[in-house]
Amino acid sequence: MREFLVYTSAGENANVHRWAKQAHRSYDIWITNYSNTPGLHRGYADHYNERKGAKFPNFKWVLENYREHISAYKAIMIADDDIILSCADLDALFSLLTEKQAPIVVPAFSRLGKISHDTTAREWRSDYRYTNFAEVTCPIIRTDLLLDFMAIYDDSNVQCHGLDWWYLSYWGDKVRDKIIISDTHYCINPRDLVKKGGQREIDRHYSEAERQARWQAKKAELNIQSFPKVISRRIPKPFSTLILQTPFFIAEMVITWLWDKLLPVFLGPIKRLVKSVLRKRISPSSGKSL
Repeated sequence: MREFLVYTSAGENANVHRWAKQAHRSYDIWITNYSNTPGLHRGYADHYNERKGAKFPNFKWVLENYREHISAYKAIMIADDDIILSCADLDALFSLLTEKQAPIVVPAFSRLGKISHDTTAREWRSDYRYTNFAEVTCPIIRTDLLLDFMAIYDDSNVQCHGLDWWYLSYWGDKVRDKIIISDTHYCINPRDLVKKGGQREIDRHYSEAERQARWQAKKAELNIQSFPKVISRRIPKPFSTLILQTPFFIAEMVITWLWDKLLPVFLGPIKRLVKSVLRKRISPSSGKSL
């Protein structure tokens, strides 16, 4: 048993193989396979089970059934299954949490993927930052804090949407402005366009409107208040690291600009052409059908 744990509920879009490339790592990997394919990703897991559902409800089930084992880890990352992170970066993130005695550490997000919150986007000069917000995508949480929250977590209404506000509200001053975002060891949250079917897996089960409605009901029930997301302190990168990472940061910005500005220009006409062809193929005058 290793010091730390990476837990995920994984399906067909998973990138869990990237987390398991090195045998000598500081973390175990627990995979709950929620797909319809038995044994999917089993070869990448140190611990494995099969169960339908999102990551936090499935982790709650694992905790209820394997509490003694789970509680022995020092910290646990609850990760979306498609997050792109290397073994070296994962090891470094866990080390950062231990070294700085932080309650939560999260990787910053590359612009090559999705950015859900401005404060989590990767910064160029910063090594790491202190903040008051840790989004739910892939936080590393000290085990005692996580288990404390899971004791009151009700998975009947809130699977993931809004969960970050819930646990931050629950922990309060224990984590406020003590959360670390690492800009040196960052991740990519793949855009929906590159996923199988072009959408998030959770969208196949619950619409955005339904998830939002469930969260608003829980938010009102518990009187959870949101707050401005702020960066309270920045620790600059060592000069050598800054020099080494600058070309990659520039490449990221250029590729992101091309993706955001030029891809829609070409994608729109292509979509319209495909729709036009399909309409012609199914029109009564053509005498053809799909």
